[in-house]
Formats: sequence, structure tokens, C-alpha cells
Amino acid sequence: CEILAPLISEMESEYDDEFVDNNFYFVPIDKTSLSYITTNQKESPMPINNLGTTNGKVQPLLSYKNGDHFEGAANFYFDTVHWLRATPYFAAYVQPKFFVSSGDSQNGGIGLYRGYVKTGYKDFEFLVGRDDLRWGPGENSLFFSNDARGLDMIKLSSPYPFALPWVFKYLGRFRLQAFFSWLGEDYTPHNTIL
Repeated sequence: CEILAPLISEMESEYDDEFVDNNFYFVPIDKTSLSYITTNQKESPMPINNLGTTNGKVQPLLSYKNGDHFEGAANFYFDTVHWLRATPYFAAYVQPKFFVSSGDSQNGGIGLYRGYVKTGYKDFEFLVGRDDLRWGPGENSLFFSNDARGLDMIKLSSPYPFALPWVFKYLGRFRLQAFFSWLGEDYTPHNTIL
């Protein structure tokens, strides 16, 4: 155990704030990210796959990070992460983005990668805002990924696996998730609801 003692001590000091039983914890800046992408590749319509239509645009050789669009010769993106835990039952998270492009349609602006408030009690959590949904294992997961922008949604979920009562406990542990999201005018068909 002498070998593990320094590692355990370092982990305790690094994650100490997350285990303290405070009612209020605010992180003004948790992370920052600056990215620069230069390209001359134009957006192309989505390939036809005989499964339905979409008015999506792609740039196959570029990484899609939360629905970013890359234009012209220079694209700068700067984002920050801020979060707040006000009680054991309430938290807020915001990740704004600031961008400047040398393209034709936009010269710059402010947007939101993610931003939500959530509350929970015991095995349930209620979230309102914009966030990613990722179901399944893998880098981009089974059904949803972070290639498109986050969904504006209302979500009820179980943050941790739990066992069902009575004889159903033998079925194993479950995580449940239900959400409602309006995709807006940008999608085809317009005003799609998930």
C-alpha cells in the first residue's frame, strides 16, 4: 500500500471539492478552449440515402464539434465552461462559444454549446436546457453524438443505475431516460419534435 498512498493522496486533493457536503459551490471558469481551423472546402448537401430527406450540410474532411460551421479561410472558436451547484438538489451548467469567421455568411457571433439547469431527488433527475444525448458505448455512441448541436430539451432521467422493486429486481439494474425536444426550423421536416 505504500506505492498507492501518494496516488490516493493526490486524487483526494484533486477531487476534494466534489465530496465536500457544501450547499453552494461555484466554478467561474472550469475549462477554456481555443480552436482555429482553416479550410477552402465548401459545405455540400447531405448524400441521399433513400431513408428520407434532410437539409443538412456536410464538410466530410472536417470534425463536427457541436454543429460548428467552418467557412472561408479562417475560423476561430473560443469557448468556456462554467457551473454551479446551489444545493444537493440543484445545479446549472453553461458553455458559451464565441466565434469569428472570414467566410461569406457570418463574420462572428456568440452561441451556446450547452446550457441547462437540473434538479433531482433520489433516483430521478429533471433537466431543462441544451445538452447532448449519447446512448450506447463508443466515441460517438449508438444513436446520438456531439456532431450536431445539442438538443434544446426537457429531460427526465435516472442518473445512476437502480434496481426495480419486488421480483423485478432480478432483471438487473436500469437507467431510464425520457426527453422532449423541438428541433426548430433548421431541420426537415420543419418543427420536428423528438
